[in-house]
Order: sequence, then structure tokens, then C-alpha cells
Amino acid sequence: MLRQFQVMKAYELIEKLQSEIENASSVPLLSNKIMLEKEDILDLLDDLRTSMPEEIKEAKKVLENEDRIKQTAKRKADSLIEEARQQKQLMIDSNNITKNANEEAEAILKAARNESSKMRAKTMEYINSLINKAQDDLRSVIATLDENKAEVKDKRKAQASAQ
Repeated sequence: MLRQFQVMKAYELIEKLQSEIENASSVPLLSNKIMLEKEDILDLLDDLRTSMPEEIKEAKKVLENEDRIKQTAKRKADSLIEEARQQKQLMIDSNNITKNANEEAEAILKAARNESSKMRAKTMEYINSLINKAQDDLRSVIATLDENKAEVKDKRKAQASAQ
């Protein structure tokens, strides 16, 4: 429901921006130029930015933190591998179960590597899904802006023809 409200708010703000452009005064002697109140337009753009759905904001944060996320996953994987190596060394030091220790240590290393691979894959899938979602949302916003731009252009042509 909140997401739907945010999208509706964004569309309202786009409509206001369109209205500002359509109702702007023409620059004397330049029919294709208009004058706008800078503060009004900047306020509308700020409002539009704050009404963007959380998914877009979250995707932006993920993109900004992508390296940190990758480093955290790598540190966790390295920690698991190091822990497995230490476990292996402890088992080797034990004289009466050397053979079993080697086999178990290899299994732990393999499990750690598998877990590390899974963590990296899941992290990348998560990042990709957020990026894809952000791209879809941005495409939708851009398509709406393109439609509004075309409508403004058509209305300006109609106004120019009427004059």
C-alpha cells in the first residue's frame, strides 16, 4: 500500500512539473523557450526524489555498498576456511587419529569452500535482484517521463498552431 502511495505521489509530482512547463511564460522573441521559477522546479524535483519507492532507494544503497557486501562475504568465507584449516591442524596433531583427522579436515575444508561459494552466489543473486528491480522501476519512471514529455511537446505544438 505504501509503495502504491509513493508511486501515485510520484505521478502527481510529474503532473505538477508538466503543468509548470505547460503554463510557463514564453521568452520574448523565442517561442520554443520558456521561463520557469527555479525554486518551484527544484522543490518539485526534491519532492519527486523523496516520493520514490523504497525499492529504488534500497537498490541505490546496495549499489553504493556493493564492495562492502562483497568484502564482508569474502571475510566470512575466509574465516570459515581458516577455521577449517585450524581444525585440520588440531586433528593432525593428535597422534592416534591422524588418518581420520586428515579425512575429516578435508571434508571441513570442502564444506567451508562450498559454504563460501553458496554465500557468494546468494550475495550476487541478491544484488542482481535488487539491481534488476531498480532498473525496472527506473524504466517505468523514464517511460512515464517520456510519455509526459511527448504530451507536453504535442500540447506546445497545438498551442503554437492555435496562435
